[in-house]
Amino acid sequence: MSTPERLAVIDHGEPAVRVIAACARQVRSDGRPVTTLAVVTGSAHRAWWSREADEVLDLGSHADLEPQVLVEALRARGVDAVWFGALPGHPGPTTDLGLLADHVAACEDAGLLVVGPSSKVLRSLSDDGALGRLAESAGVRLATEHATGPLLSVDLLRDREGRVWSLGVRDTVTTPEGLTVLSEYPASNLGVELGHEVVAAGRALIGAAGLLGAAVARFRVDEQGVGCVAFTPSGRPEHALVEESSGVSLVEQQLRIAAGHGLEGDAPAPDGQVVEVALLARDLDRGGAKTGGRVNL
Repeated sequence: MSTPERLAVIDHGEPAVRVIAACARQVRSDGRPVTTLAVVTGSAHRAWWSREADEVLDLGSHADLEPQVLVEALRARGVDAVWFGALPGHPGPTTDLGLLADHVAACEDAGLLVVGPSSKVLRSLSDDGALGRLAESAGVRLATEHATGPLLSVDLLRDREGRVWSLGVRDTVTTPEGLTVLSEYPASNLGVELGHEVVAAGRALIGAAGLLGAAVARFRVDEQGVGCVAFTPSGRPEHALVEESSGVSLVEQQLRIAAGHGLEGDAPAPDGQVVEVALLARDLDRGGAKTGGRVNL
């Protein structure tokens, strides 16, 4: 395998820009940076983030594209690799892993390099009982149903040789809907023993999943200790605080892993303390729907 030449970025907003910026630092076989194509639908071709890419692939007004239609559009533009942070026409990150697996499988069948988990891994994690099966195979306990202790997250990377990096533990505060509003990295009130337990559980989970690339494992501390509440095969670069403190570019490492390169040495330790805060807005004219707002220039 080698570094891709033309990468389709199927994402939007800040995560898309972070992917595009990371690609500018990746060198192709001809010595030039990887060419990026922002894949957009509707009016998104005018969005600020799409203008950061080298090219724009406008799929028109389609809200939901069949996987094969998407693949044909990608191949027509000479794309040889794909980054899935979202799906075309979907407003947020992809949570339907079964649907994502369909798109990834279509790209795999067409010979396109997918940066991230394979369709096989995504399907294995897509149903309601997936977390329980994964935790059992990894020897990790699930959190009790009403656990309310600290929410601890660990970012993980795994290469083709099975080498795993765990990038420390984040302490996270979320809304009732699960939206992250505050993160501290590394978690300041976490004892050494508990921190080691969280990291070990995260490493076991990504190994048992057979996942290639990045994932986030989340845990709650309850009366029995550390229990897993989620395992997300997510490569979206939303946690800038991890990169700021550790110096690791999650996007660049995923591009390297997808191209067949391994993780080199030990994972860098966090340097300093970083806090990330998200400001959430609601549109009262739309029944309190989430909105990023609009700026008219």
